Amino acid sequence: MLGVTGTASADVEFHLENGTVSFEPDNTIRISELDIKWDKLEVSIALNLPTLCFTIYVPIPVPPFLIPVDLGCIFEGNPDLQFTLDLPTGFTTEVSCNAGLKTYYGLGTPNEWMVYIAPSRVDLDIIDVADTVGDMLENALNAVAESLGIPDAIVDVIGSIIDLVREVLDIADDLGEWLQNLIFDALGIESTIESYVAIWLADTMPIFRLEDPVEIMPAEGSLIPVKLPIEYVGAQVNDSEMVLMVDVGG
Repeated sequence: MLGVTGTASADVEFHLENGTVSFEPDNTIRISELDIKWDKLEVSIALNLPTLCFTIYVPIPVPPFLIPVDLGCIFEGNPDLQFTLDLPTGFTTEVSCNAGLKTYYGLGTPNEWMVYIAPSRVDLDIIDVADTVGDMLENALNAVAESLGIPDAIVDVIGSIIDLVREVLDIADDLGEWLQNLIFDALGIESTIESYVAIWLADTMPIFRLEDPVEIMPAEGSLIPVKLPIEYVGAQVNDSEMVLMVDVGG
């Protein structure tokens, strides 16, 4: 729009806390109230605006009666407007998901059968960012515009700049809501978190391990331990327990 270009980025850090796990009668696991605690949430916005030059005409008593006076230009930088919002991290994002169980066989010392939680869908409940976030954005825009060194004669243009920026960024009247949509939707933070949580549950947190072969009698005296090879491990849940199904070899 109007030759305006720009970029937005987010720098986030968070950790997970709390959460409950319940077994469902349909052979699924429900993870609820898993909280994302934000340690860092910064949003940076940079804009390149079309260069604007200003000239006024001063009357004189002789022809040509008006002479132009150049007041200079603005928006000659790259970027022209740039600011970073260090957002308050006192809000919580809740994660919930339905999951099943999967078993994997891992080679190592020793070999292991492992049971993992395999989420089918991860949902985020983003609690509204505090209203002060909207004020932060408005104040940042005003501060950046006022720092451009605009001559007093055209200081009223600051208001027009703010209006232009809001129009270019398609900022709604509710700045907090707009910023929340930018962070979690336009910048893809929500989908990134969903993927991270799904991978974390599926790939990094086995809930059960079983060595293969499994020792059923320890070594005693000159006797070596007795071990049985495990040919298969399966897992399922009902509304009260997790059941393991194990096939052993001869």
